[in-house]
Amino acid sequence: MTVAIRFPEPPEDVAAAANDLMGGERETLGMRQLDFPGGAAPLGAQPVFTAGLDAIVESGGDVERVAEAPTSWRYASELGGAPRVYELVSEVKAGRTRATRVGDDQFTPAIRDALAAAQDDPRVRTEDFEARLLRVPALKLLAVWLHAIGTEDLYVPVVPTAVDAAPGELYGADDFRSRLREAASRTLSLYEEAERPDELGG
Repeated sequence: MTVAIRFPEPPEDVAAAANDLMGGERETLGMRQLDFPGGAAPLGAQPVFTAGLDAIVESGGDVERVAEAPTSWRYASELGGAPRVYELVSEVKAGRTRATRVGDDQFTPAIRDALAAAQDDPRVRTEDFEARLLRVPALKLLAVWLHAIGTEDLYVPVVPTAVDAAPGELYGADDFRSRLREAASRTLSLYEEAERPDELGG
């Protein structure tokens, strides 16, 4: 059986806005099209799930409880030798999709490496996994999050982070949640100490 790791399809409004945005950049900057020969194949649209420290601690590191839906969608492509990233948010109530980030891309090669490491791991055997990105800004965490119904979620940090977890290493859900909770608790304690003055007001 061939196991697949796939990013889910984005909402139609997000996909359309991303197409318009990237098309405008190609025209303005003279970049070649996404599928032009010689360009690196773009990653699929990547759902980004963002979590805060308080929610992580309160949930015991249970990512699914605190990051139930994507906060944004990340697109990345290497066009004309210029790696670019686009992040979009669907504002359903306002009936629009807004770009929250357009700029140089630093992380796609590491995301590709994390996906390759996951594909080679023996724990990824019998299920098709949905790939997501987990982001915790206060911990400098960006991780590939592999999710499949009925089996253990897996996590692969993309870059060095305040969490005790190495980039490119695959972690099971319980192990990763424990590491995430400990890092969040430690960081919150440091914040609280910094906000509490001593007897001299320092």
